[in-house]
Amino acid sequence: MIRLACDSDRLSSLVETPVVLTYSDLIPSIGVLDSLERRFPSSEIGLIDRGLGDPTGQATIANVEARSKTPAEMPGWLAAKTAQGWSCLTVYGKADIIAVVEHTAGVHAHGWWRWFARWGSVLEVPGHPAAMLQFDSDPEAHVDWSIIRNPHWHPRARS
Repeated sequence: MIRLACDSDRLSSLVETPVVLTYSDLIPSIGVLDSLERRFPSSEIGLIDRGLGDPTGQATIANVEARSKTPAEMPGWLAAKTAQGWSCLTVYGKADIIAVVEHTAGVHAHGWWRWFARWGSVLEVPGHPAAMLQFDSDPEAHVDWSIIRNPHWHPRARS
C-alpha cells in the first residue's frame, strides 16, 4: 500500500494526507501536537528534527542537510531515540548524504528508515525500492510531497 505524505515548515500549509509531517521546533508542547492531531484526525502525524529543537521529544525523523543536522550527529541521535523507545527512526536527505549517514552510523546502519529527497519523474531510488521518497515541492505553499511504500513505517511508533 503506497501512502502519500505532505510536509511543511508552515503549520497553516499542511494538507490532510495519510501522513502529515512538520518540524519539531514548530511544536512547542504536547498540547500543540494534540491540536495538530485533532486537525488531521485521519492522518498519522510525524515530527522532523532539523536541529532547531525538539521541545516535545517526539521527533523520529532527522533532517540531514545544509543548515540542519549533520551525518556526524546521527549515531548519537539514533542511539538516544532508540533508548527512548522509538522505532521507525528515519533519516531524510539526498542520496549522497544518506550514504554518508550509513557509513557514519556504524552499528545503527540497518536500524533506521531512509527518506530520500529526489524530485523528478523517477519515483524509486536504486537499491532502496521500499524507501520513502520526496518527489515534489510547492515552494509558494511551502509544501513537499512524498510517497511511502512500506506499510510498516509509522512516524511515531514505539518499540
